[in-house]
Formats: sequence, C-alpha cells, structure tokens
Amino acid sequence: MPYTEENAKNAHEFAKKIAFPRLVGSVGEKKAQEIINDELKLIGNSFYTEELKCSQFVINIVFRFIMPIGGLLLLIAWLFSDPLLSLNNPIISLLFSLFGIIWLALSSTIINKSFGRVPNIGEIYTTKNYISEIIPPEPKGHLIYLAHYDSKSQLYPGIVRVILFIVGLISGLLYGIRVFIRSIIILTGNPPASFWTPELYSALIVFISNFALAFNYVGNRSPGALDDATGVATILELSKIFKSSPPQNLQLTFLVTAAEEIGLYGAADYVKRRKNQLNPETTFFLNYDGIGGKGKIILLTSYGIPPKKTSQTLNDFIEEITDEHALKNKIRKFYLPIGAASDHVPIQGAGFDVTLLGSFASRFHTSKDTADFIDDKALKISGVIGVELALKLDQKLSSK
Repeated sequence: MPYTEENAKNAHEFAKKIAFPRLVGSVGEKKAQEIINDELKLIGNSFYTEELKCSQFVINIVFRFIMPIGGLLLLIAWLFSDPLLSLNNPIISLLFSLFGIIWLALSSTIINKSFGRVPNIGEIYTTKNYISEIIPPEPKGHLIYLAHYDSKSQLYPGIVRVILFIVGLISGLLYGIRVFIRSIIILTGNPPASFWTPELYSALIVFISNFALAFNYVGNRSPGALDDATGVATILELSKIFKSSPPQNLQLTFLVTAAEEIGLYGAADYVKRRKNQLNPETTFFLNYDGIGGKGKIILLTSYGIPPKKTSQTLNDFIEEITDEHALKNKIRKFYLPIGAASDHVPIQGAGFDVTLLGSFASRFHTSKDTADFIDDKALKISGVIGVELALKLDQKLSSK
C-alpha cells in the first residue's frame, strides 16, 4: 500500500476544494466543515465530531502583546538610565531592566502555556473537530495523524512574525543585560565604561521589533492552501489507503482539528478529553502543518525556550524512512525557538509523543497562500512518510 503519485494528486485536488479563507466563525469555516464532512462520508471509515468553544484572546492578546510588554519594561529602564534625561535613576533602571529580562526570557514559556489553559474571553465561537478511526480487534498502540482545517491572515506573513519575535527576544535580552549591568556599576559609585551605555540604534532595534508585533492583527484573507489544506488532504488520503490495508496492531486516528490558528484549541481539546484514556507509552501523534510547498520539508526536532525536544522515537523512524526511500536531501531538521506554534504544543504538554512535518513560506497567513503553489512531489514525500511510519510502528508492536 504505497503512497503514490496518484495519492498526491488526489490530495492536491482536495486541498484545492478547501483553499479559501476559513477563519473560525466565518462562512468559509462552515463551508470547509461541510466539504470535510462529505469527504469523510465518501471515504467510509467511521467518524464523528466533537464540539468545542474558543475565542481570539490568545492570538489577539497573548501572542500580540507578550513581546511589547517586555519592550515597554525595557523602555522604562532606558528612560531612567539616560543621563541626559532628568528621570535618571539607576535603581529604577536596574529593576525595570531586570523585569524586562525575566519577562522576555519567559515569553516562549508563557505563550506555550497559554494554549488550552487561558479561558475564553471576548467573542466566543463554537466549532468542532473531525475524528475518523480505524481500530484493529486488539490494538497494542495508537498513531494519530492530525492537521488543522482553519486558516487566518495577519498583517505580517508568518516568517516575518517569527523574525520579529527572534530579533525582539535576542536584542531585548542583550539590551536589558547592558542596562542592568550599567545600573549596578553606577550604584557602586563608579563611572560605567562606554560599552555598558546602549547606543540609540540598539534601543530602536529593541523597541521597533517588539512593539511592531502589537499591530499583527488577525484577518480572514488567506486561502490557507499550504497552511493547512494540504495537511488535511494528506491525512484524508492516508485514511483511504489504510481503509483497505489496516495495520494489525496499531489503531489509527485521523484528526482534523479546529481553531489551530487562533490558539491551538482543537488539539488541546482532543487531548484534554482523553488525558486518562490514551496511554502515553504507546500513543504517537504526527502533525502535518504547512506541507506540500516547494523546498525542503521541515522535521521539527525541538521548539521553545528552553528547547523542548519532539518525539525521539518518531524522529528516528522518520530518519530511517528518509534513508530507505532516498529522501534524506528532501528533509531538514529544524529548531523553532519562538514566534510560531502548532498543534504539537498542547499535545506534548499533555505528555504524549508528537512530531511535526511542515515548512515555512513567506506567503503563509497572506492572501498569496493559494493552491497554485502546491507541489505534488512534496505532497507525495509527506504521504510516504505517513504510510511508512504506521508500518514501522505496527511492526514494532507485533513483537509485544
């Protein structure tokens, strides 16, 4: 049961069907739900839906203002550290630079901890996950493929947002440390060396990169072809393949998640409902997010600050698969420190093995993320990995 060029073409065609703006709460989201529901009926595997509530608080408040708050703390530190200003006070400067350093250092953790934990505030939407399952008589393990069906646009493309986060974090930490040490030197009664007095341009880099994120509002202009219609199409195509040749030891779930783009709500809801049902030792998640574009496919091996590693078991299997199928030069391992998140975050936070296949493209979260840029060769590679991963896990479980 190989994943063929024909399967990739099928996935491409389905991705085109849902490649239109489909932000949570929009008419487009409802239309996408109808198309997905009809496709699941045609495939013929058992499936059901689970409703959940969500809001835009995480994406519009937490994600947009976490870095500007750090920038504001450092701005206050700067105002009280500049000898040309009458506000010059090294104690206040020291305290606010310390607060800014701590806040920025914890920003990645704060963002990741907010997914699935922050209460819904503001307008509340009702949406739903789609869950299709293939269950053998006596399953010994469980592989869950997932991809999100919602889309969004933002003022900045996804890659620009990531760059702003990284530049804001690094420049902010370095700037804060310089102001902090300068304040300590002044408090000891010694004149600080010129190195410890941040130049105006360094302050501008810190403040512009951090405060710019406050303007990154959410809209509904992106067709979301690569992010993530292709992921949904791929897991639906996988469900067709495994319908005729199901694994003997491995339960398969095909999870089409809702509201990923505004706070990873669908994935968080799925694992929250099953926290005491799924066995962390034998349950694995493969998250498709942003596959099917030209260029190398990203295998996310770690993310966050401090770095959290994704599933070593799954990553090792994927590395084996790329070796066996001569795909080594098509995949690159990737560490994402801050600035973007996907459904793997709440899943790993709940204690499960998960990894992610995806990509970064400048058109993500823009009106240019259209089906014109879908590459069938990349879709096939993602599908091959999906099939082979299930076969390897099934073989591993057969010896238990």
